[in-house]
Amino acid sequence: MPTPANRAKIQLVRGSYANILASIADLLDGELCYAKDQNKLYMVEGSTLTPLAYLADVDISETVQDVIGAAVVGGVGLTAAYNDTTGLTTIDLDDTVVTAGTYGSTSAIPTITVDAQGRITAASTNNISTNLDVSADSGTAQVINLGTETLNISGGIGLSSTTGTNNVTVNLDDTTVTPGNYGSATAIPSITVDAQGRITAASTSSITTSLSVNADSGTAQSIDLGTESLAISGGTGLTTTTGTNSVTVDLDNTAVTLGTYGTASAVGTFTVDQQGRLTAASNVNISILHTAISDWGAISANISTSGTLASTNAADSSSSSTGALVIAGGAGIGGNLNIGGDLTVNGTTTTLNTETLLVEDKNIELAYVATPSDTTANQGGITLKGATDKTIQWLDATDSWTFSEHIDLTSGKAYYIGGTQVLSSTTLGSGVTGSSLTSVGTIGTGTWQGSVIGSTYGGTGVNNGSSTITLGGSLTISGAFATTLTVTGTTNVTLPTTGTLVNSNVTTLSSLSTVGTITSGTWNGTPVGTLYGGTGLASVEKGSVLVANASNVITALDGGGASDGYLFYDAATDTISWITELDGGTY
Repeated sequence: MPTPANRAKIQLVRGSYANILASIADLLDGELCYAKDQNKLYMVEGSTLTPLAYLADVDISETVQDVIGAAVVGGVGLTAAYNDTTGLTTIDLDDTVVTAGTYGSTSAIPTITVDAQGRITAASTNNISTNLDVSADSGTAQVINLGTETLNISGGIGLSSTTGTNNVTVNLDDTTVTPGNYGSATAIPSITVDAQGRITAASTSSITTSLSVNADSGTAQSIDLGTESLAISGGTGLTTTTGTNSVTVDLDNTAVTLGTYGTASAVGTFTVDQQGRLTAASNVNISILHTAISDWGAISANISTSGTLASTNAADSSSSSTGALVIAGGAGIGGNLNIGGDLTVNGTTTTLNTETLLVEDKNIELAYVATPSDTTANQGGITLKGATDKTIQWLDATDSWTFSEHIDLTSGKAYYIGGTQVLSSTTLGSGVTGSSLTSVGTIGTGTWQGSVIGSTYGGTGVNNGSSTITLGGSLTISGAFATTLTVTGTTNVTLPTTGTLVNSNVTTLSSLSTVGTITSGTWNGTPVGTLYGGTGLASVEKGSVLVANASNVITALDGGGASDGYLFYDAATDTISWITELDGGTY
């Protein structure tokens, strides 16, 4: 195979074995060496040269035995042992805790424990009982020796026992009853049972198949139970209904409405039919003319008729139907009405046709219900009738009192909230610090402390509280005037973040020390040094490698040669260069 003239070469450490071993301190662990006098390769391991084995020098069978011996290991319950001398691997079952021996006999049963691998891990014996305890419903309990005695099972009353192959059969004795079916649609079975519950005699008795039926009137009838049916029908005011094995007889409903008839002011009237049922019922109000009363003595204890109608009964009234005097209908009073107690009106509307309403109480409660809430109070208030209703209402939706008309305070009065004046006819209260006013008159005095006033409204549009004027838009100077910034100390000038900073004719900005992020443009200045992220080089040849030394100086190492090579660093001179050979050295 031809060797290219421009190929790169790697040469191992080479020399005699003795010379390489004498210089091993200069070598590194894992470095390869070639002993020319032995024609062998060695690898450096500390202060030792370890030969690299050749296939011809290795006993393959020994290697295979060692590999197999190392690979075979004992699993659960097994132990593997490799004998390097013989090359044999022996696998033995591990001993368990079971004592070697024989388990089980004619008088003992073996008990064993087996693991998942099928090995017996525990073994013992349990003695067999040779006695059998026997007891019955009556008599003395007995013990049978299974080795010498026999248990006899005999039949008692109505029973017989018979032995078979490994079994004893106990049978019921036959009785004198003839086997067969007893009882039918026309006959009832008659049976005799003995003390043991056996049927000792059986026969049948005929069933009567007709039913005699009589009633309060009419001719007696006979019903054939096998072919005929008895119909039970409802008479006047009665209805029958069949159910499961039953017949229900019900009274028919009449035209009377279910309820209670008769009150303190009405008498119940009723109509009764020939069967004694109420066929009609109603109430009639009690009405007695005073001319129909001939004896006032019976009611004089409560009512006096001497000029006025008065009651001496002191009973209180809790409703319209209780009290000393009850009037079921309406009542008209032509004169004054004086009430010494409380007045309760349970109607839906109370009408007062008076010019002036005088109320001594200084508190009026509206919407007085058993369980007051904002829902029951909703739209409550006062309505004054006019061409349109004039209302003061409380609304649940806004949680506030709502007036349908203007509110005009008397001169000198003002509006208060929480005890603080908020508005009079000429002044806003001092506590009012915010509003949504869109128009005001002429403000003659005061200090403006609101938001910054824009240029549209005569301001600058910026906050100049720190004595710095910042323009949010363009600053235009007309005419041939110079713009000069005169400062007496360190001053920062903030330039706009977008737009054109200077005219294109300006080519030099002297002494600039800081700029922001430059996102476009071409750098045409001197090469940027390594201190500022550059290389310091004006040009770099094709295929070169940039190399930096300890002084942070970057040079371009030209790789564009005609031969292959390696990049080599020399620690002694602190330099990097291209070489065509890697030489481990000669010893």
